[in-house]
Amino acid sequence: GGAGVAEDAALLPSNPYAASKAAAELLVRSYAKSFGLPTIITRCVNVYGARQFPEKLIPKFILRLAKGLKCCIHGSGLVRRSFIHVDDVAAAFDVVLHLGSKGEIYHIGSKDCFSILEVANQISNVVRGEDTDAEIESVPDRLYNDIGYMLDDSKLRALGWKQAVDFPKGLQRTVDWYQSHAQDLPADDPARGGDLWWEQKAVERALQPHSALDGKGEAPGSR
Repeated sequence: GGAGVAEDAALLPSNPYAASKAAAELLVRSYAKSFGLPTIITRCVNVYGARQFPEKLIPKFILRLAKGLKCCIHGSGLVRRSFIHVDDVAAAFDVVLHLGSKGEIYHIGSKDCFSILEVANQISNVVRGEDTDAEIESVPDRLYNDIGYMLDDSKLRALGWKQAVDFPKGLQRTVDWYQSHAQDLPADDPARGGDLWWEQKAVERALQPHSALDGKGEAPGSR
């Protein structure tokens, strides 16, 4: 949407993950300035859609509910996030590549902004086919968890891009994909080879309330 952080705002990362992304962007910008490298930078809100590894919020909740598990909510669940379907992101890339200007930065924003609790309830409604609140498991919050952030995407929209997939439609598509591929996601059958999307152990680790490491004995931790 138009109400949010603009492209020319100062980068003020609040955690190491965000700082690494800011550092990568500054590295790209330095090559553009010093060596004339033709670059265009995009910054995007939370992307969701089919084929997303289930460490991310939406596929994690879909698969946990499908397994009879509760949605694991970090802290109060009141933090808000903006979500955009992967098809809209691909369309934004197409517009930027063909109509964007070299050296510019473009925000890919979304009008769909919800609390984590609201997202859990919407996913539950689609997965279960009934209008009921999701079963919640409260877990310790991350050591850092921004209350919310939105991006001003008016610069991108001025090029002709617009968000086409609203959250109810995109969520239904996403749930449909995970349900139709349920037999491929958790299986660990070597005989099926390349038909599998991810290994059994990788999915099990991803579905834990907090991110786990590589399964070699390290303790899981908050991220």
